[in-house]
Amino acid sequence: MRRFRIGSAVYEEGAPDLQAALANAYARTERPLCLCREPSCPMYIARIGDLHLIKRMPLSGGGHDPSCDSYESPHELSGLGALMGSAIQLDPQSGMAALKLDFSLSKTGSRAASVPAGQSSASATADPRRMSLRGLLHYLWHEAELTIWTSRWAGKRHWWNVRWHLLEAAGQMTVRGDPLANILFVPEPFRAENRQAIEHRRNAALGMALPPKSGPRKLLVLVGEVKEIVPARSGQKLVIRHLPGFPFII
Repeated sequence: MRRFRIGSAVYEEGAPDLQAALANAYARTERPLCLCREPSCPMYIARIGDLHLIKRMPLSGGGHDPSCDSYESPHELSGLGALMGSAIQLDPQSGMAALKLDFSLSKTGSRAASVPAGQSSASATADPRRMSLRGLLHYLWHEAELTIWTSRWAGKRHWWNVRWHLLEAAGQMTVRGDPLANILFVPEPFRAENRQAIEHRRNAALGMALPPKSGPRKLLVLVGEVKEIVPARSGQKLVIRHLPGFPFII
Protein backbone atom coordinates (compact mmCIF):
# COMPACT_ATOMS: atom_id res chain seq x y z
CA MET A 1 0.00 0.00 0.00
CA ARG A 2 1.34 3.41 -0.96
CA ARG A 3 2.33 5.92 1.70
CA PHE A 4 2.24 9.69 1.29
CA ARG A 5 3.69 12.64 3.14
CA ILE A 6 1.34 15.61 3.36
CA GLY A 7 2.86 18.45 5.32
CA SER A 8 4.53 16.89 8.34
CA ALA A 9 2.24 13.84 8.52
CA VAL A 10 2.46 10.46 6.78
CA TYR A 11 -0.68 8.63 5.58
CA GLU A 12 -1.28 5.21 4.12
CA GLU A 13 -3.42 5.09 1.00
CA GLY A 14 -6.33 3.48 2.84
CA ALA A 15 -6.19 5.68 5.95
CA PRO A 16 -9.65 6.92 7.01
CA ASP A 17 -8.37 10.46 7.59
CA LEU A 18 -6.58 10.70 4.22
CA GLN A 19 -9.52 12.38 2.44
CA ALA A 20 -9.66 15.19 5.02
CA ALA A 21 -5.91 15.72 4.70
CA LEU A 22 -6.16 15.78 0.91
CA ALA A 23 -9.01 18.29 0.99
CA ASN A 24 -6.93 20.64 3.15
CA ALA A 25 -3.84 20.17 0.96
CA TYR A 26 -5.94 20.76 -2.17
CA ALA A 27 -7.17 24.06 -0.78
CA ARG A 28 -3.55 25.05 -0.06
CA THR A 29 -2.35 23.78 -3.50
CA GLU A 30 0.15 21.62 -1.63
CA ARG A 31 1.73 18.62 -3.33
CA PRO A 32 1.77 15.23 -1.55
CA LEU A 33 4.98 13.21 -1.68
CA CYS A 34 4.96 9.52 -2.55
CA LEU A 35 7.29 7.72 -0.13
CA CYS A 36 7.96 4.68 -2.33
CA ARG A 37 11.60 5.71 -2.59
CA GLU A 38 14.09 8.42 -1.69
CA PRO A 39 14.07 11.15 -2.76
CA SER A 40 10.27 11.28 -2.55
CA CYS A 41 8.23 11.78 -5.73
CA PRO A 42 5.95 14.85 -5.89
CA MET A 43 2.32 14.10 -6.79
CA TYR A 44 -0.72 16.30 -7.35
CA ILE A 45 -4.27 16.21 -6.03
CA ALA A 46 -7.30 15.98 -8.31
CA ARG A 47 -10.90 16.38 -7.20
CA ILE A 48 -13.91 14.56 -8.60
CA GLY A 49 -17.03 15.70 -6.78
CA ASP A 50 -16.31 15.36 -3.07
CA LEU A 51 -13.56 12.78 -3.66
CA HIS A 52 -9.87 13.76 -3.78
CA LEU A 53 -7.39 11.58 -5.66
CA ILE A 54 -3.60 11.55 -5.62
CA LYS A 55 -2.20 11.35 -9.15
CA ARG A 56 1.34 11.24 -10.43
CA MET A 57 2.88 14.23 -12.17
CA PRO A 58 3.13 14.07 -15.99
CA LEU A 59 5.74 11.54 -17.16
CA SER A 60 7.06 11.00 -13.63
CA GLY A 61 6.27 7.27 -13.47
CA GLY A 62 9.90 6.29 -13.97
CA GLY A 63 10.84 8.07 -10.74
CA HIS A 64 8.72 5.73 -8.59
CA ASP A 65 9.80 2.40 -7.18
CA PRO A 66 8.87 -0.54 -9.47
CA SER A 67 6.64 -1.92 -6.70
CA CYS A 68 4.62 1.33 -6.52
CA ASP A 69 1.26 1.61 -8.28
CA SER A 70 2.45 4.90 -9.78
CA TYR A 71 5.48 3.31 -11.45
CA GLU A 72 5.81 2.99 -15.20
CA SER A 73 8.78 2.30 -17.44
CA PRO A 74 10.94 5.38 -18.10
CA HIS A 75 9.77 7.31 -21.17
CA GLU A 76 13.15 6.70 -22.79
CA LEU A 77 12.02 3.08 -23.29
CA SER A 78 8.75 4.00 -25.01
CA GLY A 79 7.63 6.04 -27.98
CA LEU A 80 7.46 9.08 -25.71
CA GLY A 81 11.24 9.22 -25.58
CA ALA A 82 11.48 10.67 -29.09
CA LEU A 83 9.03 13.46 -28.17
CA MET A 84 10.58 14.58 -24.89
CA GLY A 85 12.31 17.94 -25.02
CA SER A 86 10.79 18.75 -28.41
CA ALA A 87 7.10 17.93 -28.86
CA ILE A 88 6.71 17.60 -25.08
CA GLN A 89 8.49 20.05 -22.81
CA LEU A 90 8.07 19.56 -19.08
CA ASP A 91 8.31 22.37 -16.53
CA PRO A 92 9.83 20.70 -13.45
CA GLN A 93 8.52 23.44 -11.15
CA SER A 94 4.87 23.47 -12.18
CA GLY A 95 4.69 19.92 -13.55
CA MET A 96 2.95 21.25 -16.67
CA ALA A 97 3.69 19.74 -20.08
CA ALA A 98 3.91 22.20 -22.99
CA LEU A 99 2.94 20.48 -26.24
CA LYS A 100 3.95 21.33 -29.81
CA LEU A 101 1.42 20.02 -32.34
CA ASP A 102 1.94 19.23 -36.00
CA PHE A 103 -1.63 20.22 -36.94
CA SER A 104 -3.24 23.63 -37.02
CA LEU A 105 -5.80 24.85 -34.49
CA SER A 106 -7.20 27.44 -36.88
CA LYS A 107 -8.58 27.39 -40.40
CA THR A 108 -8.44 30.04 -43.09
CA GLY A 109 -10.83 29.73 -46.02
CA SER A 110 -12.86 26.65 -46.89
CA ARG A 111 -10.33 24.47 -48.74
CA ALA A 112 -8.71 21.49 -47.08
CA ALA A 113 -4.93 21.31 -46.86
CA SER A 114 -3.42 19.70 -49.94
CA VAL A 115 -0.67 17.11 -50.21
CA PRO A 116 2.42 18.24 -52.21
CA ALA A 117 2.62 16.84 -55.74
CA GLY A 118 4.29 13.46 -55.96
CA GLN A 119 3.70 12.67 -52.28
CA SER A 120 0.76 10.61 -51.04
CA SER A 121 -0.74 11.19 -47.62
CA ALA A 122 0.14 7.60 -46.70
CA SER A 123 3.86 8.23 -47.29
CA ALA A 124 4.09 11.32 -45.10
CA THR A 125 6.43 10.84 -42.15
CA ALA A 126 5.84 12.14 -38.64
CA ASP A 127 7.89 15.02 -37.32
CA PRO A 128 9.36 13.93 -33.96
CA ARG A 129 9.62 17.58 -32.94
CA ARG A 130 5.85 17.90 -33.00
CA MET A 131 2.92 15.76 -31.88
CA SER A 132 0.39 14.36 -34.33
CA LEU A 133 -3.35 14.23 -33.67
CA ARG A 134 -3.09 10.50 -32.98
CA GLY A 135 -0.06 11.11 -30.77
CA LEU A 136 -2.06 13.66 -28.76
CA LEU A 137 -4.84 11.13 -28.20
CA HIS A 138 -2.34 8.47 -27.11
CA TYR A 139 -0.59 10.92 -24.78
CA LEU A 140 -3.90 12.03 -23.23
CA TRP A 141 -4.95 8.40 -22.70
CA HIS A 142 -1.55 7.63 -21.19
CA GLU A 143 -1.47 10.57 -18.79
CA ALA A 144 -5.10 9.98 -17.78
CA GLU A 145 -3.87 6.52 -16.67
CA LEU A 146 -6.53 4.87 -18.84
CA THR A 147 -3.91 2.46 -20.24
CA ILE A 148 -3.58 0.59 -16.95
CA TRP A 149 -5.99 -1.47 -14.89
CA THR A 150 -6.29 -1.31 -11.13
CA SER A 151 -8.93 -2.43 -8.68
CA ARG A 152 -10.09 1.20 -8.50
CA TRP A 153 -11.51 0.79 -12.03
CA ALA A 154 -13.75 -2.16 -11.12
CA GLY A 155 -17.31 -1.27 -12.09
CA LYS A 156 -16.28 2.32 -12.93
CA ARG A 157 -15.15 2.15 -16.56
CA HIS A 158 -18.04 4.35 -17.66
CA TRP A 159 -17.80 7.28 -20.05
CA TRP A 160 -18.29 9.91 -17.33
CA ASN A 161 -15.25 8.51 -15.51
CA VAL A 162 -13.16 8.30 -18.69
CA ARG A 163 -14.19 11.87 -19.55
CA TRP A 164 -13.22 13.17 -16.11
CA HIS A 165 -9.76 11.57 -16.25
CA LEU A 166 -9.13 12.92 -19.77
CA LEU A 167 -10.07 16.47 -18.79
CA GLU A 168 -8.01 16.20 -15.59
CA ALA A 169 -4.97 15.10 -17.62
CA ALA A 170 -5.53 17.93 -20.12
CA GLY A 171 -5.43 20.36 -17.20
CA GLN A 172 -1.74 19.48 -16.81
CA MET A 173 -0.94 20.37 -20.45
CA THR A 174 -0.62 23.57 -22.45
CA VAL A 175 -0.54 24.43 -26.16
CA ARG A 176 1.06 27.73 -27.10
CA GLY A 177 0.80 28.87 -23.50
CA ASP A 178 -2.93 28.18 -23.15
CA PRO A 179 -4.46 25.20 -21.29
CA LEU A 180 -5.17 22.26 -23.57
CA ALA A 181 -8.49 21.89 -21.73
CA ASN A 182 -9.65 25.14 -23.39
CA ILE A 183 -9.60 23.54 -26.85
CA LEU A 184 -10.53 19.98 -25.86
CA PHE A 185 -14.17 18.93 -26.15
CA VAL A 186 -15.17 15.62 -24.54
CA PRO A 187 -18.97 15.20 -24.58
CA GLU A 188 -20.59 14.59 -21.23
CA PRO A 189 -22.81 11.51 -20.76
CA PHE A 190 -26.19 12.19 -22.32
CA ARG A 191 -29.35 11.80 -20.30
CA ALA A 192 -32.69 12.56 -21.94
CA GLU A 193 -34.13 14.10 -18.76
CA ASN A 194 -31.25 16.66 -18.74
CA ARG A 195 -31.21 17.24 -22.50
CA GLN A 196 -31.76 21.01 -22.42
CA ALA A 197 -29.02 21.70 -19.85
CA ILE A 198 -26.57 19.35 -21.58
CA GLU A 199 -27.18 20.97 -24.98
CA HIS A 200 -26.74 24.42 -23.45
CA ARG A 201 -23.34 23.44 -22.02
CA ARG A 202 -22.38 21.80 -25.32
CA ASN A 203 -23.26 24.91 -27.33
CA ALA A 204 -21.26 27.08 -24.92
CA ALA A 205 -18.22 24.81 -25.26
CA LEU A 206 -18.40 24.68 -29.06
CA GLY A 207 -19.19 28.38 -29.45
CA MET A 208 -15.54 29.34 -29.90
CA ALA A 209 -15.38 27.19 -33.06
CA LEU A 210 -18.16 29.11 -34.82
CA PRO A 211 -17.02 30.92 -38.00
CA PRO A 212 -15.99 34.52 -37.16
CA LYS A 213 -17.02 37.52 -39.25
CA SER A 214 -13.40 37.87 -40.33
CA GLY A 215 -10.05 36.22 -39.76
CA PRO A 216 -9.17 32.57 -39.20
CA ARG A 217 -11.61 30.15 -37.65
CA LYS A 218 -10.55 28.51 -34.39
CA LEU A 219 -10.65 24.73 -34.23
CA LEU A 220 -11.27 22.38 -31.32
CA VAL A 221 -10.13 18.83 -30.63
CA LEU A 222 -12.97 16.33 -30.10
CA VAL A 223 -12.44 13.12 -28.17
CA GLY A 224 -15.43 10.80 -28.32
CA GLU A 225 -16.58 7.30 -29.15
CA VAL A 226 -17.71 6.72 -32.73
CA LYS A 227 -21.24 5.31 -32.88
CA GLU A 228 -21.53 5.10 -36.66
CA ILE A 229 -20.37 6.55 -39.97
CA VAL A 230 -23.06 6.59 -42.65
CA PRO A 231 -23.37 8.13 -46.13
CA ALA A 232 -24.63 11.71 -46.23
CA ARG A 233 -25.75 13.99 -49.06
CA SER A 234 -22.20 15.30 -49.20
CA GLY A 235 -19.51 12.98 -47.87
CA GLN A 236 -20.08 10.92 -44.71
CA LYS A 237 -21.98 11.60 -41.50
CA LEU A 238 -20.12 10.84 -38.29
CA VAL A 239 -22.23 10.19 -35.19
CA ILE A 240 -20.54 10.38 -31.77
CA ARG A 241 -22.00 8.68 -28.71
CA HIS A 242 -23.53 11.07 -26.17
CA LEU A 243 -24.11 13.67 -28.94
CA PRO A 244 -27.55 12.70 -30.28
CA GLY A 245 -28.87 14.98 -32.98
CA PHE A 246 -25.45 16.58 -33.48
CA PRO A 247 -23.72 14.78 -36.38
CA PHE A 248 -20.40 15.78 -37.95
CA ILE A 249 -19.88 15.83 -41.73
CA ILE A 250 -16.67 14.32 -43.11
